[in-house]
Amino acid sequence: MRDPTTPTPLPAATVVDAETIAEVKRSFRQQYDVLAWYGPFTGHWWAMVGPAHLVEAAQPRELERAIRRAWGWE
Repeated sequence: MRDPTTPTPLPAATVVDAETIAEVKRSFRQQYDVLAWYGPFTGHWWAMVGPAHLVEAAQPRELERAIRRAWGWE
């Protein structure tokens, strides 16, 4: 896991395509060691933080804040 105090450089996810999804997933895996995904039916981003903490947000930046809160960093 990289330094969690440095924000992840995330793409603007106004258009959700396969490349954007892959980039966001990779960024969150590298930065926060979480499994993240985009829910095509919900239209939201999701991440599993730790063994049993599921967080959800409409945009990647919001998901990052939710992940940081779940880890207790915010």
